[in-house]
Amino acid sequence: MWKLNATSRVPVVKGKLPGNVDVMQEMLRSFEEEYAVQFLNDNAEKHGYLYCLRYLGEDLVRVVWELGKVITGRTNTSPHRQIVTFNPNDIKRIMTSDFHIWEKGEKFHDPTGSLLGSGVFNSDGDMWKFHRNMTRPYFSRERITDFEIFKRHSDHAIDLIRRRCSSGEAIDFQDIAGRLTMDSATEFLFGRSVDSLSSPLPRPRAAAEDILDNENAFVKAFNAALVAVGYRLYAGGHWRLFEFMGDKTRSHMTIIRGYLDPIIDEALRKKKQNAEEKIDEEEKNRTAIRDQLLNILLAGRDTTAHLITAIFYFLGTQDKSIFKRLREEVLEAVGPNNPMPSFDQVKELRYLRAVINETLRLMPSVPANLRQANQSSVWVADDGTRYYIPKGVK
Repeated sequence: MWKLNATSRVPVVKGKLPGNVDVMQEMLRSFEEEYAVQFLNDNAEKHGYLYCLRYLGEDLVRVVWELGKVITGRTNTSPHRQIVTFNPNDIKRIMTSDFHIWEKGEKFHDPTGSLLGSGVFNSDGDMWKFHRNMTRPYFSRERITDFEIFKRHSDHAIDLIRRRCSSGEAIDFQDIAGRLTMDSATEFLFGRSVDSLSSPLPRPRAAAEDILDNENAFVKAFNAALVAVGYRLYAGGHWRLFEFMGDKTRSHMTIIRGYLDPIIDEALRKKKQNAEEKIDEEEKNRTAIRDQLLNILLAGRDTTAHLITAIFYFLGTQDKSIFKRLREEVLEAVGPNNPMPSFDQVKELRYLRAVINETLRLMPSVPANLRQANQSSVWVADDGTRYYIPKGVK
């Protein structure tokens, strides 16, 4: 039984079937058909900002900052303990000052390992430091100021939008944004684009046509593997029950490896031929390189696609003065005929930065995050109340 400050009980979501099986089914249905974390938000409206979601013996406790106090819960009967907080101070503590205490942990590694491997977003400690250092060359000033890649694919996307709009048909803008960021990210990371923008766009009430080539097979497999891993995270510690017939990412990862491994092998071969360059033992590890590429692709593709979609959604639905002011700033800083802005010009676009930040505040690309404590600690609320956070809590 969950308790609040050792005296009050946390409201428990009670289903109609034993083990709250119906509650679990509803949560998984929400994952497949609704917005991210919609199920948790819906239950917050029904049961308040603090509640316990229990199914098949596993407890999930939801915690928020309310009226200036951190509310936490703990249990003596379930090994699965999860604290969810919306308090900025708690998030800052987890992600910065106490970062060494809060790690991804086995509860995240296990369901995501088949896709992310030991990459930077799925590792802790020394392995995380190794992968972080491994990614730094990708984000040097020379690389991130090479706008030619992004301009070329952006021009392609804009041309597709113009052609579809001229036909009078609706366009799936999120699909366009996903293709744009996939093509840009793969060329940035792999040295060649999967060119998903060249595949036929979906039409209203009709799925996009499948083109059977290596590039499109990779994109399709990557997307399917992401869905499978997301389903696992929603299912929690019981995800293997839904895959007792076999790993649902295995066939997708076979395609992904088949596409990436020749690219990696060719890059290593070229580097080995260059007598001036030395290859570290770690760099020879094809698996480590593949893991890193997939981790960065996940971050660079999905988050950016979401941000682009959300920005255009707000520009199209909010006060038109926002779009007008943003356009005026771009024209003033970059000019109407400049084919490509410089890095310094982009830095001057302060209103654009404000639009991006406000969009991320309202529609964050990553609406939730998961961390697990590797040691016990104490959280101190604004009113001085001290809360014990036990080791192993999520």
